[in-house]
Amino acid sequence: MAESEATQQGMKAVGGWTGDAEVATYSASANQESLAAVAINRVQDKFSDTER
Repeated sequence: MAESEATQQGMKAVGGWTGDAEVATYSASANQESLAAVAINRVQDKFSDTER
């Protein structure tokens, strides 16, 4: 789920977790390189949209 950009709230709902720590344990093992690329793309998109 973390790899598919699910939000923390979404992961809690799907996984049946109640605490943020439970989701953090799960998402810590997610593909960090992929998540970093998504984050950088979002930042780039955000700033390129405001410059138009």
